[in-house]
Amino acid sequence: MAQVCKCGNSTEDFMRFLINATGHWLLILDNADDASLEVSAFFPAGNRGTVIVTTRDPDRRSHATVGSKEIHNMKGDEAVTLLLKCAGLPNSNEDLRRQALPIIKTLGYLALAVVHAGASIRQKVCRLADYLGFYTRYRKKLFSRRPQGGGTDYRYTVYTTWQISVEAIRKDCKDATARSALAFLNMFGFFHSDNIAEDMFHHFGEPIGCNLVVAEEAELLPDPSLWRKEASGWDSLAFKEAMRLLSRYSLIQIHDTSGRISLHPLVHSWIRDSLDDRAHTVVWIITLSTLVKACQNLVLIGSELIIHLFHCMEAGQLESLLLGDADTEARMLLLFHVIEKVQQYRPESGMQGLVEDALELCHIELGGGSLLTLAFKRALAMEYNLCEAYEETVQLLAPICFHCDADHDKGIELIILVKAELAHAFIALNQEDGAREIVEHSLRYLRGHGNARPYDYQVALEATANVCSHLRDFGASIELRKEILDRAETPEGRCSALAGLAEDSAASGQMHTALELFQDIYRDVLDLDGPHHFHSASALASIGLTQCALGLTQPGSKTIIEALNILERGGYTDGLGDIFNLLRPYKDRLQRVSIQQNMNVVDCSPLFDGSLDHAMDEWRGVLKLLKEWRLLLRRRNFCPEINTFLPSYS
Repeated sequence: MAQVCKCGNSTEDFMRFLINATGHWLLILDNADDASLEVSAFFPAGNRGTVIVTTRDPDRRSHATVGSKEIHNMKGDEAVTLLLKCAGLPNSNEDLRRQALPIIKTLGYLALAVVHAGASIRQKVCRLADYLGFYTRYRKKLFSRRPQGGGTDYRYTVYTTWQISVEAIRKDCKDATARSALAFLNMFGFFHSDNIAEDMFHHFGEPIGCNLVVAEEAELLPDPSLWRKEASGWDSLAFKEAMRLLSRYSLIQIHDTSGRISLHPLVHSWIRDSLDDRAHTVVWIITLSTLVKACQNLVLIGSELIIHLFHCMEAGQLESLLLGDADTEARMLLLFHVIEKVQQYRPESGMQGLVEDALELCHIELGGGSLLTLAFKRALAMEYNLCEAYEETVQLLAPICFHCDADHDKGIELIILVKAELAHAFIALNQEDGAREIVEHSLRYLRGHGNARPYDYQVALEATANVCSHLRDFGASIELRKEILDRAETPEGRCSALAGLAEDSAASGQMHTALELFQDIYRDVLDLDGPHHFHSASALASIGLTQCALGLTQPGSKTIIEALNILERGGYTDGLGDIFNLLRPYKDRLQRVSIQQNMNVVDCSPLFDGSLDHAMDEWRGVLKLLKEWRLLLRRRNFCPEINTFLPSYS
């Protein structure tokens, strides 16, 4: 610049030129991303000029004297216009603009990606209407090449832009922070792109997957000093420093209020595309085991964590855990914990074939007496019970049920769960004597193992209490649940124990006791999660239904509707099925509430039909039912003050 202005040959000469200038000047420092560069050294003294700094590093805001502006992605109309312009298509054509909209949404409104897509269309690589299908098949190849022309002289491809940032981190920050930052970035590629929280990594040092990482692959793990501190545990400060480094290069975004992390969808895709096959497998295993450990250690599992777990599962092949020369027991342990979560949160997924293969491998490699072999037998029995193949469950578990406890001096939780699964099959087959025998055997076994781990013992108690509930032996189940409540060591454990006790009290006709317990749960959940969480909605629905059962129809209806409002506003689509299940016992009461509208009778029977699970696959259908049900309550004056609680619908 000094030479251009003919004031010398150095930076210092140019700075003196600006300081001594008599007129106003504007200096733009573009792409000031290098953290090692002290950008303020390039600010000329005086008050005649203006300096604009463009950077991806949010820490540069500290130099601002008149404020800063964060530039986000393009707006929809702008992105559509840019795409059509770069594609050489008329941007006033409404049909073309409609075709362009899903493309720019998929590209996350990122300008460089939009220009790239437009250039590919202009060069006849594909048509506008075919771009999304082409992108799905060839994303990595598309974004690894630089389009020619397209109205930009930017010399980088979409993917090399982020690769340059990674290389800069490696070059400029040769320490544990840089290693951990890049390792966590790789893991983020297997999370969902939104709502990544630090507490999901608190047990990272324990994941089973680390046992499957050989020495030469250890560089893919975060620095051990971050997660192997025996005295202090997880190093939160080191994690935050690693996140600040990634944020400085705009590879992630850290939300100011929650501290949660998100990634642009294309950065998220690039991370996985940038890994070779072996690195992809290793990072997938590490991430999968990290999320499994988070599910085991966070007592109240948020819906975000489950979304991350299933997103990670879909980014790899669970069947691959059956293969390889690495530690068989570690591979099978990880696979079992994943299957356990699938059966808990997505029981309709159909894991029977995978479970059968895993069970066969455990028999061969670990032996029939292994706890893991027993665990996969229980998982297979769950699959049988889910598809109502109860005879198969009996054939599988009956031969081992009464002597598996003699074969193992540990694993009390698993042994009781095996017995409970068999008991549920007996109940479904109307063989209640067999189920009662299992309960008696389970109780004797429990009393002989009072020194077991508290968590294992409580899970075993709860499984036995659930069987007693199904047998309608509420006296026994309530006593067991009181014991669980006494043993609860955390607020979350107390809530869980109170819920079981309240449900059994209601089922046994002790409605006033049940109402008091549900109200206790609601107060506890408010303290834990706040008023807008799914757990709060579930507790409110339970209170409302119990009030209805006691004849308090008006307050009960208002409370149920408040619960439905929370679910709708929060987008808790998975939770709606649970609320409807709570409503089922009041089928007759609610079915009588119907209206005739345009010669069509609308009633609540769809909510309670046996095929509900098949009829409510999509959120739109659920929302429609909710609107109709709430409309019925309003029109029939089921609750006089209902308009206060219901939003208006167009």
